[in-house]
Amino acid sequence: MMNHISANKIFLSNVAEIRQGYQFRKKIEDNPDGSISLVQMTNIINGKNIDYQNLARTSETGFKKEHFLKKRDVLFCARGKNNYALLIDKDIKNTIAVSQFFTIRTNKTKLLPAYLVWYLAQPEAVAYFKSNTLMSTVPLINKKTIENFKLVLPSISKQKIIADIYRLKEKEHYLIKQILHKKEKLINAVLLKSIKNQGLSHDKP
Repeated sequence: MMNHISANKIFLSNVAEIRQGYQFRKKIEDNPDGSISLVQMTNIINGKNIDYQNLARTSETGFKKEHFLKKRDVLFCARGKNNYALLIDKDIKNTIAVSQFFTIRTNKTKLLPAYLVWYLAQPEAVAYFKSNTLMSTVPLINKKTIENFKLVLPSISKQKIIADIYRLKEKEHYLIKQILHKKEKLINAVLLKSIKNQGLSHDKP
């Protein structure tokens, strides 16, 4: 995690296009025959990944070209107590995000999307958004706040190194959690077996 950074910073709006997700006028109803897939907050796994297999679909029309998500877009969750950013890491077609998200499309000659995801997870960024949250029934962050966020832009090569290390660290955490989960299941299975075996031995005449 980075400490307070005093280097020169630049407004995010100077190196990225920021758009709010599509605002539906009525409750979203899943239509399996619809041609458009929707990314909603319920599709986010641990604030890091999108469950692409279970996206709702809609038959609504009238979406503009800019509504559709592209690979390497960054989704920023602007609603709720926990704000997070995640990367669209695969080619997706006919998919849009709902209004709880902002889509950030960076100028990739200046700002790598994966570096931005890392930067937005740092304590200084988290503190900025918490201090600029609009308090209502559901806390939210508006577009202006995201546009006015300032960040340090090292060289693209340095951004890539940081993003790669962050990706490997996240992968390591995931693998460790998987190992611990399997280890716990194995230990519990062994303990349960020992209880059953003890019960059988007591039943012998």
